[in-house]
Amino acid sequence: MVGLISPTYAQLNLSVWQDLREKEDKFSNTTFIWEAEVFSESNPTALPDEVLGRIRTQGGIVPPSKPYKFAKIVKLTIRRNPSFITVSGDWPVINTDTLTPDLVRFQTFWSTKFCGDIDRDVRGRIYVVEIASTPSYSYRHWNPVDRISAVNGLNFPFLAATSPEGLFGLEWELNSEDKDTLVFTAYPRSVDGTVKADSWLVDPASIDLDGFDPNVLFRLKIDPRRSAPLSLEWYLGFEVIPADFMNKTLRAEDFSKLERSLVWRIEVRAYQQIANQWLPKEVIEEYFSGDTYIRIAWRLLEVKTSKPERLESLIPLGTEVADYRHCGEGYQLPPSDCRPALYRWDGALPSIEKLRAATVMPPSYRRAHIDWRWIPPVLLVIVGMIWWMRTWRKNR
Repeated sequence: MVGLISPTYAQLNLSVWQDLREKEDKFSNTTFIWEAEVFSESNPTALPDEVLGRIRTQGGIVPPSKPYKFAKIVKLTIRRNPSFITVSGDWPVINTDTLTPDLVRFQTFWSTKFCGDIDRDVRGRIYVVEIASTPSYSYRHWNPVDRISAVNGLNFPFLAATSPEGLFGLEWELNSEDKDTLVFTAYPRSVDGTVKADSWLVDPASIDLDGFDPNVLFRLKIDPRRSAPLSLEWYLGFEVIPADFMNKTLRAEDFSKLERSLVWRIEVRAYQQIANQWLPKEVIEEYFSGDTYIRIAWRLLEVKTSKPERLESLIPLGTEVADYRHCGEGYQLPPSDCRPALYRWDGALPSIEKLRAATVMPPSYRRAHIDWRWIPPVLLVIVGMIWWMRTWRKNR
């Protein structure tokens, strides 16, 4: 039941966030190895040529046009160091020629101020490294250059013992008194227009499309006994808008009458104790769209101390780098009006001033080397697809 929070319960609220921060610090030098059983099914609606052209123009990846279904088991390694995190492994992506999954090797990284993606070709060879800026504690935010996005902000608290505090810049508000479960909600933009999240979640184009805001809700459940997350749900927007809601000024209480559309759910199915701390052992992650359903069953295989790792050790000298750090932060995709600075890796990142002064190629370069048969099945691309599908359907 939602209501006023008693002082004792308020203290419990503060305590659980402190416990989560301490757990994050305790496992800051830890490697987590996960098995992921990935199931993906799609019955796509054909997109108009106009929409496909806009996707290509903005550097997106064209989705498959025919139905497909597959299941694949892979392993991922999340290696945490105090100021640097990497995620690596193979991930199943759909081949649009054969409509069967192929495994693509990937490696992404997060530091305190930037994140990036090491892009490989179909033979596993590095051909370009992409880097972008993010707010502090970058692993709490979206990695805008991560093509695979198997682990990207949203599921870090479930897979790498990080705290969900500050996820996507959200401000969590406690609104439940269940003694065994703390239920928090967060709205990227409040009814009075205050932004409480990373900017891509409140993109003006999306708000204009829906006609009103806020249209996004996050719900987080935490087990205070284990100081561990139970579930996280992401509601992308409103499913049905009653006719009497149109062309009127909406009040805060009006939003509670609308049905929201669940787009993402992550739920812990089992825990285990490691170093006297409870960690998720089995996690189910689900993505819902009108045409696509993705289910990932995560199973923790191993937890061990991390070996030291730095950006310099990941990138071979002479590798081509596409650097977006001068384009700002807090976005879902690199801005289409900001060109990446291109250079060969010499062992150090150039200053932001040098990036701004660099002569660069057009933004379309970003995907020029990618084989368009390879379609990432989750997160980054799918969220973009939802936006385009909503735009198209609204104008039908």
